[in-house]
Amino acid sequence: MAKNQKQQAYEVTPTDRLGMRVSAMINSPKAQELGKVTIHRLYSDPAEAWDAVMEALVDADGIDLEFNDDGTVTLRWEAY
Repeated sequence: MAKNQKQQAYEVTPTDRLGMRVSAMINSPKAQELGKVTIHRLYSDPAEAWDAVMEALVDADGIDLEFNDDGTVTLRWEAY
């Protein structure tokens, strides 16, 4: 492998950024202990990104979503 081999640049999309934020919230020690976390959309999150992440979570096995009246979403799973 050549030392000067170029690395491909990857631009982080709003959906990627939101997915990483939600993943970090899910993986936090407190959320793992409780088996739940409540997430919310930031003003800077485009509607398309929020919808895409919600769709992915709805399709995920083992996660139940509760859409709250205040616009937040509570994710629940079996805590271990």
